[in-house]
Amino acid sequence: MKAWKYIFCGGVMIFLTTIVQAQNYTLQRLNATISSDQYHEIAPCISKDGKTLYFTRLAYPKFERTLIESDVNLNETLGPEAYFSRLASIYTVLGGKYVFDPINSEFNQDIWIAHTINNEFDLLEHPTYPLNNALPNSVCALTPDDEPIVLNQFAPGGGMQKGFSKVSKSDEGEWQFPSPVGVDRYHNSGSDVNLTISSDGKVMIMSMEREDTYGKADLYISFQRSDETWTHPENLGRGVNSPFRESAPHLSEDMKTLYFSSDRSYPGRGCDIFMQEKTGDSWKGWTSPRKFRSPINSEGDDSHPFFNEATGFLYFTSDRQGTFDIFRIQIKEPVRLTEPEKEQQLLASNENIIPLTIGSKIEFSKIFFTQSKAEILQKSFPELHKLSLILKNNPRLMIRVEGHTDNTGDKDLLMQLSKERAEAIKNYLVHKKNIDPTRIETKGYGGSKPLNNNSSEKLRKQNRRVEIEVLSSKFVATDLGTK
Repeated sequence: MKAWKYIFCGGVMIFLTTIVQAQNYTLQRLNATISSDQYHEIAPCISKDGKTLYFTRLAYPKFERTLIESDVNLNETLGPEAYFSRLASIYTVLGGKYVFDPINSEFNQDIWIAHTINNEFDLLEHPTYPLNNALPNSVCALTPDDEPIVLNQFAPGGGMQKGFSKVSKSDEGEWQFPSPVGVDRYHNSGSDVNLTISSDGKVMIMSMEREDTYGKADLYISFQRSDETWTHPENLGRGVNSPFRESAPHLSEDMKTLYFSSDRSYPGRGCDIFMQEKTGDSWKGWTSPRKFRSPINSEGDDSHPFFNEATGFLYFTSDRQGTFDIFRIQIKEPVRLTEPEKEQQLLASNENIIPLTIGSKIEFSKIFFTQSKAEILQKSFPELHKLSLILKNNPRLMIRVEGHTDNTGDKDLLMQLSKERAEAIKNYLVHKKNIDPTRIETKGYGGSKPLNNNSSEKLRKQNRRVEIEVLSSKFVATDLGTK
C-alpha cells in the first residue's frame, strides 16, 4: 500500500532509455545516519560535484526550536509547556486540523546536510537558525551556484508565508537569513509545493495547485527576468500533467530531461517516479511520460527524484522499508569524474565512530591563503567548516594544525609564515566556529618537511600546505543530533 508525505508550504537491471549503457544497477539505501529507522528522510538535493547532500528530516525531537514572533524568540521567553502549546496552535493553523503533539507532527521539518569525506555522505550537519527554525523547513532545489532554494518565505521579525527563498553564506561561511524569491502573482491553493531550477538559472519548474490545474497538483514553468524576479507561472499542459497529482520536479543539468513524481498509477495511494524528454526548443514539447521500472519504483511511495550528472546517480525518496528513506541508483555513467580521494576512514557512518590513531592525518582539500600572508581566502571556508563539524561531533578529539611552505625565500621568514598560517586556522575555528582553543595545537615547519624536492613550481605548490594531525586516539561516539 502506498502512502505519502508532503513537503508543506505555508543489483537489478532496469529499463530507462535506449541510450543508457548496459551496467549493473544496484539500489542503495543511504547510510544509517541519513536513512534512519526512526524518522522520515525525504527530498534529496545534491550539489553539482555530488559531494554534498541536502535533505529534510521529519519529526526529529531535537529540531531547531527558534520561533520568532514580534522580534521575540518564544523558545527563550516561554516555558516548555507554553512553547509547545503555541507551536501546536501554529501547526494546527497550517494543517487545518488540530495538532496534539507538535514534535511528532509532519510540520516538524528540518534541513540536514551530509558532506562527503570518504566517498560517502559520512559527515552529518544539522544547521541551526536561520537555515532552520521551528516552522517547516526544506530545500527544494539548488541554484547554479549550489545555493539552496528553501520552502516558504520568512520575515526576520517572525512569521511565514507561502513561496520560496534563497539562502547564501557569508564570507565567513555562515548561513544568512533567507531572502524571498519573487514570482509574479504567485499563489498555491494546495498543501504541498516543490520546484527545480535549470542549470543556467533561467528556468523554474514548480509543482503546485492553481485555478487552471488539471488535477490536484500540476507542473508549471516560469522564466527569470532581468531583475531576477520570475514570470507568472504557466501550466506545462496535458503533455506533462494529468488529472492526478504531479509533484517534485527535477530538471537534468542539460535541461533536456524532466524527472517528477505522480500518483497517476495508483491515484490517492502514493507516487511513482516518471521521466520525459524535451523534443525541441519549446518548453511545451515533451515525449510521453515514462514510468521507471523496479527497483526505482516499488509497492511503496516513491518520489522526489534528483539526478546528479557528476556521479550518474538518481536519488529519490521511498517508504519501501517502513519509514521514508533516501535511496540512490546509478542510471548513467558519470559525466565529470572527480579526483579519487585518499581512502582514510575518518567517520564510520554506520557506527558513528572515529577510530583514528595518534599521528594520523585528517584529509581535506587544500586551504588557500593570500600570497605570502596568513590571510585565509574565502574559498577555504567550506573545508574549514567541515573540520569544525568533525570537532563538534567529536568533543574529545584533539588536533594539531601544522603549517608547511616550500623552500623559496628566507628560512626564518618561511618558518614564521608557516606558524602564522597554522595559528590563523586555529583562530578561525575558535572565534568563528566556537571550538575550545585547548583542543587545537599549532606548529609551523617552514620548508623543513617537503613532500618532494621543490624542483618545479608544480612541486613547490604541493609543499605549500596545511595538515591536521590527530593528537587523541580514542574511539569517539558522534551524536546524530549534534549541531
